[in-house]
Amino acid sequence: AELRSFFAFDPAARYGVFVAAADLDGDGVAEIIAGAGEGGSPHVKVIRFADLAETASFFAFDPAQRGGVSVGAQTGFLVVGSGVGVASEVRV
Repeated sequence: AELRSFFAFDPAARYGVFVAAADLDGDGVAEIIAGAGEGGSPHVKVIRFADLAETASFFAFDPAQRGGVSVGAQTGFLVVGSGVGVASEVRV
């Protein structure tokens, strides 16, 4: 059954989204991490599951890049990877 549904980014955008989940703040509940897909900027958002409140929003790389950003997470750690068309870079 669907538990939640929301647009992480502008609903008119057609670049997709990369998604991960992990307990980043140590409260025992996973946050939702969204990264803009190919064609979007390297924008990352962290969203609290309980109320879908945005707890963080940042550009993982140069905002002018349009390759998107992949996201991954493990308890306490957020990992991002540069998108298509730019040098391969990973940040933790």
